[in-house]
Amino acid sequence: MINFLSTKDMTNPVNYEHIKSIVDIDEYLDYQIAEIYGANGDWPGSNMKLWRERKTGGKWRWMIYDMDFTFGGNAQGMYNTNTLAQATLATGTSWPNPSWSTLMLRKLLENVEFKNEFIQRFAAHMNTTFETNHVLAVIDSMAKDIASEVQRHKLRWPQSISYGTGWQSQIDIMKTFANQRPAEMRKHIYAKFGISTSNSLVISRNNPAWGKVFVYSVEIKKNGATNIFFKEAPLKIKALALPGYRFVQWEGVSNSTSPVIPIVLESNTTLTAVFAPAELSDKSIVINEINYNSSPVFDTEDWIELYNPDDNNVDL
Repeated sequence: MINFLSTKDMTNPVNYEHIKSIVDIDEYLDYQIAEIYGANGDWPGSNMKLWRERKTGGKWRWMIYDMDFTFGGNAQGMYNTNTLAQATLATGTSWPNPSWSTLMLRKLLENVEFKNEFIQRFAAHMNTTFETNHVLAVIDSMAKDIASEVQRHKLRWPQSISYGTGWQSQIDIMKTFANQRPAEMRKHIYAKFGISTSNSLVISRNNPAWGKVFVYSVEIKKNGATNIFFKEAPLKIKALALPGYRFVQWEGVSNSTSPVIPIVLESNTTLTAVFAPAELSDKSIVINEINYNSSPVFDTEDWIELYNPDDNNVDL
């Protein structure tokens, strides 16, 4: 894989298709975004592991681990650290980013399909996974679970929790990161890819119980939420109807009836996925339960249950 990336032109779609056949691209993108957003100060020259199942069609996948230098964990993991530049530097010779460790991302970013997905998938995660209020809630939840053990932990390992003024100060560092990182991260993406600005896209569903909406495989769970995406790069948005329902069309910036659409945001706008109950192709009466030879302890005798999937009465 590395030899292929080193020697082939990744602007060629055929070469990128080969990489997609041997790499779990969805997982690789999420891995890179999590490491870069979190500002891992001990990466990518360290703490990078990948694996592949030994079978035909097995794809390379990445593991996230040892993230203690993220979220303000060291001088290289601050909220304003340009980890994107660090992860794409071609001239690094030693820790934390020797050139071998940045090769794959650098080469893949030469491909326009991968680059556009990387940019807008990053935005989608900042709107959902790394949305500030969500991250703060996760920090508070985990801190609450751990708090009762902190005193006992400190007694057992006195040199631990020695950075800053103590337990709460370290939580506050992470909260500052959660608040400040989105704006700083967007600046880094603007600079790296020559993007001028972002626009807002309010994504809605006419009934959240009827379907879901994804941007590059990232689910947009909050109905009617304002999402910030980069202006120049195209978006791929998908509507997925839940069982018993069907996708009808988009409303807003697009009126397409296709469940998967490309969008390039030229201004702040809205998009609504319209779903409807599905028409059943088969409305026949069915036997959906049979009971016979019951236990003497609870003998309800022998019977069958019929189900009518139609809205109309049926004369048996």
